[in-house]
Amino acid sequence: MRKFLLIITTFLFWTPHLLSAQTNSPDTVLVGAYVSSLHDFDIASNSINADIHLWCLYDEENYSFENELECLYCNEFNLTGTSVEVLNGKQWFYTKATIDSRQKYLTSSFPFDTQKIVFGFESSEYTTDDFVFKSDVAGSKLDSIVLSQFDEWEIENIEFRSSATNYNTSFGDMESSLTTVPKFEIIISIKRLSSWLILFKLITGIIVAFLISSCVFWIKPVNTDPRFGLCVGGLFAAIGNKYIVESIVPSTNELTLLDYLHNITFIIIFLIIITSVFSLFLYEKGDEKSQKISGIIDKLSFFLFVFVYVFSFSYLINSHYQF
Repeated sequence: MRKFLLIITTFLFWTPHLLSAQTNSPDTVLVGAYVSSLHDFDIASNSINADIHLWCLYDEENYSFENELECLYCNEFNLTGTSVEVLNGKQWFYTKATIDSRQKYLTSSFPFDTQKIVFGFESSEYTTDDFVFKSDVAGSKLDSIVLSQFDEWEIENIEFRSSATNYNTSFGDMESSLTTVPKFEIIISIKRLSSWLILFKLITGIIVAFLISSCVFWIKPVNTDPRFGLCVGGLFAAIGNKYIVESIVPSTNELTLLDYLHNITFIIIFLIIITSVFSLFLYEKGDEKSQKISGIIDKLSFFLFVFVYVFSFSYLINSHYQF
């Protein structure tokens, strides 16, 4: 009898808690997207515009996504064609979002760069205590016309991800220390095409400048005008090429692959000038031994600088090239 009463008491005690836990569990909102257009892609201004069709399927009638949906990482966000209907017993929300988006593009490996374009959406009113997003992976897609809008890029992957954002504040709620809101993201990974051709066009000037400068080792040190004139001409050619590249490549506050290649060229040309001065110093001593050493230094320096230059270029390009 005591065991029976104990079981009844335990059942009566835990039943309200179990029912409360079930009642307080957050709803699930199925959210999907169809990316119909990506345009005005500009790496220099870290921007891209998009037209995205969004929809949500949910049970709660009180949700008002046309007023509560917030777009992240954007300068301007407009919703058109919004409608709310009942579809197979569920609330169906649909809208078309026009987004002027801001991104963070990385150009340190240009022209072997890959970029990630991210569009994020959050609820501005509800938290994960109310509902969570679940991605409609089967229905979410990228329109085939978008591929033609990226003729210089290859779209490697697109991901529709549902997650949550943790804000380290309660926004004035005295009963909570932080706020977690549901989030839905569209992540598009793209890779630049014809990278080697672009690189060759941009570094042709500094390669020619180095070759011109390295030719001085085949000119006798006594011929100072052509010997030092070639070095100075090569240096100015490399500087001019850098200005041209900087007008084409998006500016950034970090050293890029092209910055490293230009800096190596400047350093090598400067070392060639120093070596030429030392070789001239030995040659002007006048004795046969010094002139012979000067000739050996010239020949060894030519092959040494060519090797160092080719090795440095190969190492830097290989370290930035993404297979």
